[in-house]
Amino acid sequence: MRSSLIFTLALPALILAGCATSDQYVSQKSMKQLDASTYEMELQQPWVEQEIIVRENARKEATDFCLQTNRGMQPLSAISRSHHQTGNGAYVKFTFRCVGYVDGPKEEYHRLGFYTDEESKKEAIERNRQEFGY
Repeated sequence: MRSSLIFTLALPALILAGCATSDQYVSQKSMKQLDASTYEMELQQPWVEQEIIVRENARKEATDFCLQTNRGMQPLSAISRSHHQTGNGAYVKFTFRCVGYVDGPKEEYHRLGFYTDEESKKEAIERNRQEFGY
């Protein structure tokens, strides 16, 4: 009887406590386009103390943003502040560019060398493959 009374009184208190603190877990994000492919994101997360975590979260969001248009993300700059400096959670201003993907090399990489003929070139390539793995 006593435990059910405590549970009945504690449940509304826990629910109200959860509602009171939910605002502190809302991140503030703004995105601004600087030119055709360059963007600036400002991200503040009140529950995060270390700015390196907010930097990583901004990098992930920028990557996801660029992936929506099937492009890659190139970071340009990141200016961050800790929760001690802002008083309201860690903050970052992240500037990035969405870029197109570049095709990889068409030919296998071979070490630069001087060869007297085609046969010695093939021997050197095979020797390097066995010795260095490429």
